[in-house]
Amino acid sequence: MRFMAKLKGTLVVVVVLFVVDVFLLNQGIIATLFAGGAVLFGLVRMLWAFIRRQPGLAVERSARIGLYLVLMFATMPAIGLLNQVANRNMKTVIRAVEAYKGEYGRYPDSLSQLVPEFLKKVPAAKPALMAASFSYLTQPGRHTIRYMTMPLNSFEYYEFERKRWGSYQSDREPPSLDYDEGVTSYREQERVSSK
Repeated sequence: MRFMAKLKGTLVVVVVLFVVDVFLLNQGIIATLFAGGAVLFGLVRMLWAFIRRQPGLAVERSARIGLYLVLMFATMPAIGLLNQVANRNMKTVIRAVEAYKGEYGRYPDSLSQLVPEFLKKVPAAKPALMAASFSYLTQPGRHTIRYMTMPLNSFEYYEFERKRWGSYQSDREPPSLDYDEGVTSYREQERVSSK
């Protein structure tokens, strides 16, 4: 009974950390650090239980470690899925911006100009509290849409004039990597380049 109560408590903590890091912060850093620390601390406690010949306690602690490992290995793929949602939503906005240009001969000054003629509403980039919106940047002769990926200050972008996709970290502008439509990560770009 005590074993299940401890496991349920750990499961609640793991689920809360997952939701906070994926859907609120959208970074993966908090869950990974917290889970990494819990795993390291838990391993020490598990080994101590074995040394003290308490196999039941050691099994309980190893089960709790397993839950934290699940958290650690589930957070980044979940954030990756949200980034794929953002990429798909960005393509919808890009089509609307291009339709606006086709109609008016210029790119809009803001995404709000697309509503309601080209979009019912400007979609969120992804279902998250932080990094949930698209940024639409305008400069003379350059219009760019972007969304934040991970880690913090990493962006995927599309530049309208050049019809180019890319990614960069904000401390390394101009963009460090351009790629063709549909590529959503550095690793995928490396695979495309090596063919």
